[in-house]
Amino acid sequence: MNYMLFRLQLGMIVIGLGITVWGGHMTIVGMSNMSPTQMKYSEYCKQGGSSEWLILDECYIDYRFSCAIDQVDEKTKKVRSTEYYVAVLPNSEDDQIDAVKVFMVVDDPGKKKVIEEYWKVPEAQEDTWFEHNQSRCVEENVQIKGLARSGLDLDEEDRSLIKKMVPVTDANFQILERNKEPQGLLGFIALLAGIGIAGGGGVWLFTAAKGKKRQQLPYPPGPGGAPRPGMPGRPGAPRPAMRPGSGRQPGVVAPPPPAAPMPGLVQQAPPPSSGRRVAAPPP
Repeated sequence: MNYMLFRLQLGMIVIGLGITVWGGHMTIVGMSNMSPTQMKYSEYCKQGGSSEWLILDECYIDYRFSCAIDQVDEKTKKVRSTEYYVAVLPNSEDDQIDAVKVFMVVDDPGKKKVIEEYWKVPEAQEDTWFEHNQSRCVEENVQIKGLARSGLDLDEEDRSLIKKMVPVTDANFQILERNKEPQGLLGFIALLAGIGIAGGGGVWLFTAAKGKKRQQLPYPPGPGGAPRPGMPGRPGAPRPAMRPGSGRQPGVVAPPPPAAPMPGLVQQAPPPSSGRRVAAPPP
């Protein structure tokens, strides 16, 4: 039972800390992006920027210029999920760029199907396939609004894989999630909730450990119910009337010894039942 309580307390602390970190990240992103940054995509490629909330105008998307990353289970070596990315290009041919500045996450099942279909086309038939599927494969002069991944949402390993698959990639490229916006309020609520859960689990664990240390076995009573030397007394325990000694019983008050007669004084006998005092004969 105590082990189960300990696991529950520890679990509250770990979960609370996780929610706190996640909520803190969302709060920071929300406070740093109170409003979106809007500009032409070609200008963004030249100027860049620190904002994560972007509105990019005059974009050209061709789903043939895509890549994918598989998430593989380490134990079973099976693919758990696949995430697709497509390069964002300037819409006008006059706006040339040296490297791709933004990759957009593809979350539309129809577009994922187009990408997989194109990858299966033999190289000699690619042009013919594109002529028949251009409307499915291309988005011209579109506006892309979304939130760039950063902090906890950004996987540096994914960035490295994208750079290897697409050599013409800017060193500081962004991975944009389309139509996603900052959620600072939700992050702040999660931050407070995480602190409360972790703090509650910590207080519970501390008080339980402190209460366990206070538990003691009852002290064995000494003679007459008195505590042994060096042990604290117990409430309600009988107190001895005297220290036990030779020929004495604890709890019994011994009568005082008779006083020795002083020289020159007449010793009186005990009073008789009649209450009169009688002088004793001289010794």
